[in-house]
Amino acid sequence: MRSNNIIKTDEYIVDLSPVSTKTTSMERTDGKSLRSDYTVTSHVDCKDPLLSSPKVIATSSATAMLDTVYAKARFYNGDGSLVNSDETTENNTNFASATAKSKASNIYYGDDYGYGNHLYEKEGYKTIIHETYDTFE
Repeated sequence: MRSNNIIKTDEYIVDLSPVSTKTTSMERTDGKSLRSDYTVTSHVDCKDPLLSSPKVIATSSATAMLDTVYAKARFYNGDGSLVNSDETTENNTNFASATAKSKASNIYYGDDYGYGNHLYEKEGYKTIIHETYDTFE
């Protein structure tokens, strides 16, 4: 089933809508319960600190302990070229974070942007995959 940028299958929930923050309720794979006790939240933030290098921070969090939580941050120039990326996979946790920093200190061009990739796995539940997007302001 597809709704806007959200795709649901028997095993996955994939949300590719281009926003900086999104929250999804986990769904059981056996379909027994329509209500979920767990939610996951994905966020990406483009930061341009005054005294350090610009960076993209991706955070993946859940309201319960999960088998796997993954976060990847990707920093792009305005021309679409990848500046840097970072990724983290954590097991038996409810949080993961990754930070992609500019390789050049204090250099920021107004059209740079960042993506976050997020993955959540828990036995008995559909795997949730999010992609988040933000720009430097």
